[in-house]
Amino acid sequence: SIAESYDTLTNGPSNEDMAMFSNLFNEYHPRMTSRKINALIHTKCENGVRIASIPPYGYQKDPGDKNKIVPDPEAAEVVKEIYRLCVAGLGPTQIAKQLEARQIPVPAEYAWRKFGRDHSCRNPDRPYAWSDGTVAHILENPDYIGTQVNQKTHKVSYKSDKVIRVPKEEQYRFENAYEPIIDREVWEIVQTIRENRRRPTKMGEMDVLAG
Repeated sequence: SIAESYDTLTNGPSNEDMAMFSNLFNEYHPRMTSRKINALIHTKCENGVRIASIPPYGYQKDPGDKNKIVPDPEAAEVVKEIYRLCVAGLGPTQIAKQLEARQIPVPAEYAWRKFGRDHSCRNPDRPYAWSDGTVAHILENPDYIGTQVNQKTHKVSYKSDKVIRVPKEEQYRFENAYEPIIDREVWEIVQTIRENRRRPTKMGEMDVLAG
């Protein structure tokens, strides 16, 4: 109203107005900063710059270029063994049991021992307890044939830590981005096996006719 407008001009904004303006100003800066960061990341993704700060298991940072990765000889041999066992007919659960029996450190434990890099999922009491999920992820990760995939995930908002999966058609793929650990022929065989993987019964056993 005219009276309220006159009161604002003569007496200044109310405490409620000041609080609203302050909240808007405080929110503006982080929002714009988030937009600038996202734009920079998007540009890097388009140009094939590796965004992930931690290399996948089997790789390590290139000493000469922090944006590139090179095979980690010790862990790369474990990755090759996982693929070999899959081609031989073993599923992720069976492979995980073999790795645990051989006392091969899980990726989080290995990263801690070799690089001093800790992870929230690391369990010092179970350093060899491989899971079928970890094995399955390794078997399906295109990094191992030298294919770099950018923009796999995206944060919903700068206000939230929630991360969503980006559809494959919106991801950026770069072939021969770095030295592969697995031959493409072996990769294709494993992907075919994974697509037709057997389904366990309720007792956790495989039907002899499954797949």
